[in-house]
Amino acid sequence: MHKAVSLGFALALPDARIKGGKVFSPVLPELEKNDYRRWIKFTKDIEEIRKVSEFLFERQDVDPGKVGAACFDRAHRQAVKE
Repeated sequence: MHKAVSLGFALALPDARIKGGKVFSPVLPELEKNDYRRWIKFTKDIEEIRKVSEFLFERQDVDPGKVGAACFDRAHRQAVKE
């Protein structure tokens, strides 16, 4: 039985598929855990994004992320009012 070999920045793990083979497994930094923020991701058709961009900004070429953020901010303001 072979053991993992530390390279300092990665582990070389045994690979049972290849005799004597190793799998490179880098040690990556972990993201900081955040219990009060979350990502919102979704996709929409480009033409729908352009329509909403035109509605909100009077331009069709606004970055889709900014269009999504503006939609969320607008809905949030409305939700807080109620």
